Amino acid sequence: MKKLINTVCIMWILMFFMMMVIVSCGGESDKDPTDPIKEYSGKLEKGAFQKGAEIIAYGWNATTGYSGESFVTTTTDNMGNYQLKSSKIKDLLYVKAEGYFYNENSGTTSDSTLKLYSIIDSTKVPWNINVLTHIIKDRVTVLLESGKTYDQSINQAMTELYSNFGWTAVNPGTISITNNAQLLMLSAAICKDRSVSQISDLLTALSNDFADGTVDVSALDISIYDVDVTTVQNNMIALYGTTPMLQPVKDALIVFRGISAPVYIVEPIPTDCEFYYFTESKQLKYVVTDSYTLPTFQPSVLITQDGHTDVTTNFTLNQFFKIGTTIYFSGIFDGEMRYMSQSGGVVSILTAGAFPEKPLKSRVTMNNGRFSITTNYWDIYTVSDIRNVTLSSGIARTLLCSNYHLTTWNGQYGMFFVAVDSGLSLITSGLYFYPENQMSQNRIYDGAGEMW
Repeated sequence: MKKLINTVCIMWILMFFMMMVIVSCGGESDKDPTDPIKEYSGKLEKGAFQKGAEIIAYGWNATTGYSGESFVTTTTDNMGNYQLKSSKIKDLLYVKAEGYFYNENSGTTSDSTLKLYSIIDSTKVPWNINVLTHIIKDRVTVLLESGKTYDQSINQAMTELYSNFGWTAVNPGTISITNNAQLLMLSAAICKDRSVSQISDLLTALSNDFADGTVDVSALDISIYDVDVTTVQNNMIALYGTTPMLQPVKDALIVFRGISAPVYIVEPIPTDCEFYYFTESKQLKYVVTDSYTLPTFQPSVLITQDGHTDVTTNFTLNQFFKIGTTIYFSGIFDGEMRYMSQSGGVVSILTAGAFPEKPLKSRVTMNNGRFSITTNYWDIYTVSDIRNVTLSSGIARTLLCSNYHLTTWNGQYGMFFVAVDSGLSLITSGLYFYPENQMSQNRIYDGAGEMW
């Protein structure tokens, strides 16, 4: 009996020690007071990423690569703020973020999501993620793999990148578009008149190109020139309540990079006749004088800038007309109204106030002296400036616009006139052209249009 009791006691002692070993090696070790939970925070910005944007931080080492650990969080507001809590984060992290963002140029939220990447040292705070951390990511990776420290890699990458803009290097993980004018200018230029997919392609191209320490940023020159600093700053104030001042940064960039204003050159307009008008369908038509035909002409614009390939594009034209030998045109380009004049192949950028009025039919001025019109149904009239000819069924107005268009019955080309007929007893009001060989038939050659 005594032997049995001793055996039981020994077994209980062994079980107690085994339980202690299990406890010391098991789940409670995760709560080791020497490894407390840490809280990390920062901003996710292109413009500000909106609430709910996802951020994934992967454990990473320049020598061994990914550790297999990952940590996930999301932005907590529409200012791009986020927090991440963990007791296991250490050393370097490869970070990917994705979400909708605020466009500083338009003051609107993007219509699709954008991804930004960053290499982060977990011992540094804050962890801001932005277009700069994305552009230098590949370069920082190369420098880290070469044996440089994180701080050395960041400083060298930013020095190399900022040499393209004449700026002094900073740690991009510690700055925000709310307090750094250079970052805000770069961010605004990157998304100026670009879709989200185009922004993504541009950022990827810049990051890949910069891996060796050199990068061609000329794709940003026109965008820098076109950034409307007042609009961007107003949009920043609307969201954040504050903004860095951009005009000095923009002015310095234009000088440093030698950025010139884009030049807009109208493709040569047909030279066989210099009289044009817009039809009711907004097509631009002109007269071929030797055949009386009225072809349609779609003007396009050649955009040139120093150091860049010429690009041909069509404006959404608001105005396109000619006064004397000067062509005037305006239209929507890059989301903004532009005003230009072109004379002798030289293009001038105009302000709205310097843009002349379109010479509508009510403002046509004769420049060819006095003319006589003789028709088979009108009396002879001597016309100086603009002369109204009253018909029984409407009003016809002779338009003597230049010496390229004879308006006599015996002329070679025919006659343009504006019919004003509110009762529609004759024709729809508008601009019309009668070829000389059809005038006697009282037949309208082409549809109404708006003369300029």
